[in-house]
Amino acid sequence: MVGRIKKLLFLVIACIFALVLVGCEVDEPESKIIISISGASNVYVGETITLSAKVDGSEEVPLWSSSDPTIATVEDGVVSGIAKGTVTIYIKVEDTTQEYEINVKERMINRTSLFCGVSEITTTPTVHEKVELCLEERNPGFIKDHYNPFDYNAIDVYGEFVSPSGKSMVVDAFWYRDYVISLDTFINTGNAVEGEPNGLEITKLTGDPEYRIRFRPDEAGEWNYKIYVAVADGVYEELNGKITVADSDLEYKGQIQVDKTNNRVFQYEDGSTFMPIGENIGWWTNNSRKIYDYYVWFLNSHNNNMNIARIWMATWGFCLHWGKSIYDLSDRLAFAGRLDRTIEYAEQFDIYVMLTLINHGQFSSQTNAEWASNPYNVKNGGILDKPEKFFTDFQAKTVYKNELKYILARYGYSDKIMCWELFNEVDWTDNAEIYAVNIKNWHKEMATFIRQNDPYNHMISTSYKTEQGLAFSLDEIDYVCPHNYGYANKNICEALPSVQDRLYNQYKKPVLYAEIGIDWENGQNNYRLDPKGISLKQASWAGMMGGGAGGAMNWWWDSYVHPYNLYHQFAGAGAYAKLLNLSGADYTQLRTLNGVTKSDSVGLIGYRFDNRIYGYVYDKAWKYNNATGELNGINVSIPFTDGNYKLTIYNTDTGYQLLEKNISVSGGNVVIDFPAFTNDIAFIIE
Repeated sequence: MVGRIKKLLFLVIACIFALVLVGCEVDEPESKIIISISGASNVYVGETITLSAKVDGSEEVPLWSSSDPTIATVEDGVVSGIAKGTVTIYIKVEDTTQEYEINVKERMINRTSLFCGVSEITTTPTVHEKVELCLEERNPGFIKDHYNPFDYNAIDVYGEFVSPSGKSMVVDAFWYRDYVISLDTFINTGNAVEGEPNGLEITKLTGDPEYRIRFRPDEAGEWNYKIYVAVADGVYEELNGKITVADSDLEYKGQIQVDKTNNRVFQYEDGSTFMPIGENIGWWTNNSRKIYDYYVWFLNSHNNNMNIARIWMATWGFCLHWGKSIYDLSDRLAFAGRLDRTIEYAEQFDIYVMLTLINHGQFSSQTNAEWASNPYNVKNGGILDKPEKFFTDFQAKTVYKNELKYILARYGYSDKIMCWELFNEVDWTDNAEIYAVNIKNWHKEMATFIRQNDPYNHMISTSYKTEQGLAFSLDEIDYVCPHNYGYANKNICEALPSVQDRLYNQYKKPVLYAEIGIDWENGQNNYRLDPKGISLKQASWAGMMGGGAGGAMNWWWDSYVHPYNLYHQFAGAGAYAKLLNLSGADYTQLRTLNGVTKSDSVGLIGYRFDNRIYGYVYDKAWKYNNATGELNGINVSIPFTDGNYKLTIYNTDTGYQLLEKNISVSGGNVVIDFPAFTNDIAFIIE
C-alpha cells in the first residue's frame, strides 16, 4: 500500500513538474488594464464637456461615476456642471479605477475680452502635420502686465477642436515669442569639422509675446474650434472659428506606442513595428554653433539608418525653468525656440526623440551637483530648502505641473516625440535611497498628469543609474530604460540578451537600454579601448535581436561617435530594423527556443513567429578587443512551420542582401547553411 502511494505521489509530482516546464516555455505578457482619460478639466455650471477614455487590456465597457453629483454628474464620459466646486470623475474597468479632476466654474455675466481674434500661422493646414494658431491680444502687453501666462491656474487658455467626424480634442495654449535663428559664418570659431556648418549661432527674439496653439489634425476636412479663456478672478471669454485641413498623399504611420500583442516592442498606430536604432545626443557641445550641432548629428544619423536620439532638457541647454524664476519662464524663451528648431530637424531627418525632462544634477548636491544654482532652491528665491523636497512639496509639484503643461502644449503636437522621459537617473538626487517611495509616488503623479493633458498619448518613461528602479513597476510608465556601463571586455551579443529578459520578466514591459557602454568616464577612453566602434555595433544588434525593444544606445555621441565618424556602425542594424514585423502573441526568442541546434562556435539570437523568422548569428569569440577570423560551414536548425518561404541573408555592416532564395520547410524544421562570414551575419525567413 505504501509503495502504491509512493508511486502515485511520484506520478503527481512528475505531472506538476512537466506542467511547470511547459509553462516556462510560454512567455505570455502579463495582462494589465491601463486607463487614460483626456479632455477639458473645466466645465461651467449648466454646460457639459465630453471626456474620452482609452483602455488597454480589457474589452469591458467602462463605468463612469462622480465623487459629488451635486457639483457635477457624468454619464458615458459626458460631464454636466451642476454647481461651482471641484469634483473627481472616476472611470472603472474591472478592478482598475482611474481618476480625473474637474473644476466646475460659474460663467461671469460681465466678460472682459482679452483677445480680438485668432489668426492662422500655418498657411496650408494639412492632415497629420502641425497646425498653429495665434491669439491676437486686444491690448498688447495687458496679459503679461496683469497675469502670469506660465501659470495655468491663474489664466487658463485652451482650445477644443472638433474633427469633421465629430471627434473632440482639447489642446492647451502656450505663451510664445517669435524668434530668428541664424548662423554668422563670418565668425570662424575653429570648432567645427571641415565641411560642417561653422560660425556663431544667434537666436534673437522678435516681436511681442503672444499666445499660440498647436495641434496635429488626424482628419482632412473642416474642423470647428472653440478657444476658451478663463482666469482666476472670473474674467472669461471664448472665440470660435473653423480650419480647413487639406489631405495628404504621404504615408502616415502614427504615434509610437507599446505593441500590446506581446508587450516587448514598439509599434506605430498602424500596427507596424518601430525598432529604434540610435544613440544619446544629449545636448549641443559646440557652444558657438549650438543648435546647428543637431543638424549635423541628425544628418549623419539619417544617412546611416539611425532613427532615435535621446535628448536632455539640460540646464545648459533646453531646460525652461533654469532662469530667474521658476514661475516665469520668459527669459528661457530663446531656449524654447531652439528646442522648436531641434524638433523640426528631427522631422526633417526622420529621427524620433526621447525627451528627458529633468537631469539629475538639478536636485543633487553631490553628483553633477547643480542644487546650489537651482532656481527651486530657497537661497535663489525658490521654495525648497532641500532638493529631495521637490518630490513631495505641494507648491513645487504645482509649479512643475505648470511647466509640464507648457511643454505638452508647445511640443506635444509632434509625433517625432517618442516619449517623455520624466527624469535622467533619478536615484542620483539627494537621499534618493531613503526617499525611494516618494520618488516613485512623484513619478506616478506626474505621469498621470501627463496622461490627462496629452491628447496624443505619447509614451512615458524614466531612468535610474542602473537597470532597476521602483518607478519602472508603475502602470503609468510604459517601458524600462536601463543604464549600464559594465560591458568592458565582453561580447555584448552574448551578455545583453539575458539581462533584457530578466528585466522584462521583472517589469513585464518593453526594455530599451537607454545608456550602455564599455567605459563610463569619457569618449576618449571608449576610443582607446574600441577605436573601430565594434561595441556600438554589438549593442545595436544585441538590443534589437536579444529581447529588447531597440538597439542599446551609446552615450558618447560628441566625443566618440562624431569625432571618429563611427556612425557607420549603426547602418546595418538600422537597415535591418526597417524590415522587422515583431507584432504578435506568437513572439518567441530563438535563444531560448527548444529544439534549436547550431554550430558550437556561434551564438544565435532573434525571433520566431508562426510564419516568419528573424535571426542574427555571431561568433562567440568576437569582441571589440579580440579580432576573429572567417567562419565556414556554419549552419543553424530551427523548429518551424512546414511550407514554402523566402530566405534572405544580410550583411550586418550595411544591411545589404548577400543571398536570396526560395526554400521549402518540411518535417517541422528549417536548416540554414550560411556562406563564409566574419564576426556576424543576419537572415530573414518569411
